[in-house]
Parts: sequence; structure tokens; C-alpha cells
Amino acid sequence: MIPNEKKIREILLLELYASKNHSAIPKDLYKQVADYFPDELEAIDFEPYRESESKWANEVQWTRAHLVKEGIILSPTQHKRNEWKLSEEGVKIGRNFFINYHNYDPWSTEITIENISNDVVEKFKPDDEAEMFPEGKIKFVLHTTKERNQKVVALKKKLAYDKNPLIPCEICGISFKEKYGQIGEGFIEAHHIYPISELTEETKTHINDLILVCSNCHKIIHRKRPWLTIENMQTLING
Repeated sequence: MIPNEKKIREILLLELYASKNHSAIPKDLYKQVADYFPDELEAIDFEPYRESESKWANEVQWTRAHLVKEGIILSPTQHKRNEWKLSEEGVKIGRNFFINYHNYDPWSTEITIENISNDVVEKFKPDDEAEMFPEGKIKFVLHTTKERNQKVVALKKKLAYDKNPLIPCEICGISFKEKYGQIGEGFIEAHHIYPISELTEETKTHINDLILVCSNCHKIIHRKRPWLTIENMQTLING
């Protein structure tokens, strides 16, 4: 028996929340959501995620259609047609489902940052080159203080590494480990998505304020003022 829409809705939202950029392609989501219901789907004689016309895929698509109508998942006109992405409201809802289901939030510095060991900080330390930000001493210090807080950056990289050891760039997808082998393992740069002008000494950086990018994308982001956004960069790459 296929799970009801309420169950599918909760799992679909928490899986989207846990995905990179809170988005994923449908064929991956069919499997990810199905994995939460092994008993219910075991007796069904069809591949639950490989065939887009399957009962399971149709049920997930139906649930997604309702979420789009409610403004929780972006519509095809608001995002890529072959990718499902949470809206800002959807991220909040998905986060709550994730926390309630797993009893922890992997993107919350308040829960786990104090437990980051020195070994983890050393492995994922922010060793990006300082000359990338020729914006004056005061601004550079503020930038490095807020963006390069070692524990925040280390936590962001560790969570990304645990999910995918290749740690691909969140913009172009390149992996230093895949490209350069062992010497590139664990290396990626952290970029703060908010402009320096918006940061103050009271600003507390959350790991959701950081994106992990390759050196090339990071430099291009900072070539313009105001900085290029993820969407700007993806438009440049995809033409």
C-alpha cells in the first residue's frame, strides 16, 4: 500500500531541506523518499523510482504539485524545470520536519559547533588566499572574521564532506578531490553570501550564510561590486 500524501509530503520536504541548495532532481527524490517506506512499498510490484510513469512516481509528483500550489516548492517557471527546489517558506517547513524526524538539525551551528574538535578544524581549516579580497585592511579583517570563523567554516565543510566526500563546488560542480586526487581531498573555499557592508561586529554567522565554492568561482564572484550571486554565476556558466 502506497503511503498517504501527508507522509510523503513530510519526507519529501525534509529530504529537499537536507539536499544541497535545498533542491534535487525528481529521479533522486523518488528513491530517497521511497527508502523511508520499505514495508509499505515492499509488496508493490513495480520499481518505485526508476520509472517516471510508476504509481510511486505519480504519487510523489501529485504531492509535489500540491506543494507548488501552496508556494512551498518553487514552480517550473520560478526554477529549473527538471529540478525541485524549496521556496523560502518551504525551507522553514522542511527544516522543522527534518529536526522532528532526526532529532537534530545538521545545519544549525547552535547545536553542534561547540563540539567541533581541533582535528576537524585543522582538516577543514579555511586556507584560502588573502589576496582574493583587496578591499582595504578594515574590510578584509571584518570579512575574514565573519566568513573565516574557523569553527563555522569547518562545520560547513565537514557536513558537506560527510554527505559527499568529493565536496563539489556549489556553483560549477567541480571537485578538487576528483580533479587532483588525494591532494585535493577536503579542499573547498567558503564564501559568505552577504556583502561586507551588511556585516557588523554583532553579526553571527550561520553555516547557511556560507556556500562552498571552487577557487575560480570564488574569484569571479568577487570581481564585481556588489558581489555576484549564485544565480548570477549559474547564469554565466549555463549561458
